[in-house]
Amino acid sequence: MSIRSIFENFLTAMYQKTTASYRDQLDKICLSKPQIYKPTADYDLLLDWRKVFSEANVGHLPASISRVLLKIVCKKVVNEHSFDFSQIQSLTASKSFGQDYFASINGSWFSDVCAWGKGMYPVYKPDSYIEHFSCFTDEDWKTNIEYIEKNEGWKRDPIQIEHFGWLNRYVGLQSGGSHHTALVIAQMVSQDRTYTRNAIVTYLEANGSALNAISDNYYIFVTGHLVYDGETAQDTNIGIFVQKFLGYNVSTIQLNKSENPAVAVFIPKTEINYEHRDIFEAWLEGQRKRKCLICLEYLISETYKYCTEPYLHELNNITLGDPFRTNDKALIELIQERTDSFEN
Repeated sequence: MSIRSIFENFLTAMYQKTTASYRDQLDKICLSKPQIYKPTADYDLLLDWRKVFSEANVGHLPASISRVLLKIVCKKVVNEHSFDFSQIQSLTASKSFGQDYFASINGSWFSDVCAWGKGMYPVYKPDSYIEHFSCFTDEDWKTNIEYIEKNEGWKRDPIQIEHFGWLNRYVGLQSGGSHHTALVIAQMVSQDRTYTRNAIVTYLEANGSALNAISDNYYIFVTGHLVYDGETAQDTNIGIFVQKFLGYNVSTIQLNKSENPAVAVFIPKTEINYEHRDIFEAWLEGQRKRKCLICLEYLISETYKYCTEPYLHELNNITLGDPFRTNDKALIELIQERTDSFEN
């Protein structure tokens, strides 16, 4: 090896021990904004802290972390004999939710079940049968109630409801009948109708301040995917990725257990050399200001505030109805005329 090479290696080794080198390493890291979906009628798009902090999702973490996370969500079960059905905002089961549903009106587009119901409209299918989704007349009301009580959706008594305190949202646990459920709720709201059910309601709350028990020993934040010097790490391997390039022993859990593409990161403070901590914390603050990371405690305590990402997917054969419902009566009358003509 030449004297020049030896000298260059010496300078490189010395530089790598400096704070400037450490700062340069951090500057090679690019974090992306964590994506937390806006609540919709589709339960699967809600950030469910129960799933995120389940034993299956946090069991691989150090015990000092997992035992805290497993206690963050608490619940209270109440039997409400006259539960107001219109309070239901999201549903667990529908063939009209999600990326794979190619139809006119996807429930995942709407902020809640009521808005979805208002977006439906009568449908005429002359080649097979006549069917209409509507929430306009007394007959509509009777038809939709009978469907969810006798056919599918809410046949069991009591019905099962969950309330996510962090989103202030009631979720209906049903087996189907989502369209008719949405129409019932839309008619309740628009026409001030009353419909109550005997319900077992599970109230769920999440306590972000519980993280104080581990925050003295860990840097804790939520981010999207990570890029280091041109190489990308997705949330499934971000811990290994950071350890490879920075030497940190990092623990992670995926928030996409609730379909939200983000990851929570736990970095032991002992992994950061004392002389580097101010630099590292300044870097974290810079990433926070750029909205590339969120403090996990804040996300738990103010979940709804951070639910800003619209749920996007490819659309197919879109046909929108009349959101003001002004044409419902005319369409229903037209359907009845067609029905009469077929029967005659």
